[in-house]
Amino acid sequence: MKKYLGLLMLPMLSACGGEKYEVPVTTAYQTLTSVGTPTALAPITGAMGVVSNFQATPDDSRVEWKFTKEGKDVGRIIAKATASGDAASKIQLWYEEGSAADEGAISKARPLVRDKLKRVLWEAVDSRMDNRPADAALVQQIQIEVTASYAGEMMKQANSGFDAAIAEHRKDQMDTAYRQQSSTAAATQPSMNLSGY
Repeated sequence: MKKYLGLLMLPMLSACGGEKYEVPVTTAYQTLTSVGTPTALAPITGAMGVVSNFQATPDDSRVEWKFTKEGKDVGRIIAKATASGDAASKIQLWYEEGSAADEGAISKARPLVRDKLKRVLWEAVDSRMDNRPADAALVQQIQIEVTASYAGEMMKQANSGFDAAIAEHRKDQMDTAYRQQSSTAAATQPSMNLSGY
């Protein structure tokens, strides 16, 4: 039950200081670094055409996942461990917008990183902190949502490629027909002008 409440309350957790865990901050930070790039992230970022890069910052007890699309900075999701007494810590997770202009492919990817990938990463962090398996159903649902949001775009790209292939095929057919017609016409022409005899 705690994991579902945590997912529903994710925006509030970030705003009110994070979720508390009964481990020292050094252990919490080690656990954060062990999350790395969760395997569940790859199919989702792949569907989005987004690249994820994980980085740990030990002197600040934080980790970050940076997301780029076509080499442009979409944004990052940051998780930070802070002490909450001697034997407890809090984990905060938040999104920071990247430097790329909010247009085209970036404007489509940015809200998905902020909303969907943040949920996947929170589940990866929370499950690791609680020493439990990640919620596969949640990850699968997010993967379906992201893929569905890109389905229309993928169909447009497929149709565009299909239309271009048909146009190229028709051009080739017309060129072949013209060459055949030209060679047939040339074959029926006399090769020598006999009108002068």
